[in-house]
Amino acid sequence: MKRLTGALLILGIFASTALGQSVEQVMKDRRMVLFGWISAIRSAESKYKNEHDIYADLNALRDAHLLGALVFESDKPTGTGPAANFVPKATHFEVTASSDGKHFSVEIRERLDVGTVGVFADETGGGSMQCSPPQVPFIEDGPEGPLISLAG
Repeated sequence: MKRLTGALLILGIFASTALGQSVEQVMKDRRMVLFGWISAIRSAESKYKNEHDIYADLNALRDAHLLGALVFESDKPTGTGPAANFVPKATHFEVTASSDGKHFSVEIRERLDVGTVGVFADETGGGSMQCSPPQVPFIEDGPEGPLISLAG
């Protein structure tokens, strides 16, 4: 049921953009997906802390097989198809733990056609951020040097 809901949410986001849904609604819909990912991270952190008495970074959570709900694009294909829990490679997805393991933080950002959307959280709470599309070309590094692409 979660996969069906996730697939419908993703389809809704793309369809809403194509049908001219407001930028605010598109950003809100995508933020909800990102908050779902935050929820998966919080659950994984809770399990990790119960077992190891400290919080972990993203690699440790993945090594402990606690992020099975999230499918990162760099992972081997699972045959499950696209869903709300598919994390594109271009997504900034960062989970860090303090040096003493008593705190963790999560930041997830995505660039969409309509702007940049992101969410953040730690063990005490979270929030979201939204930015307008950049007005200047975005410069990315490619294998043959800088690539210039227009965002938006």
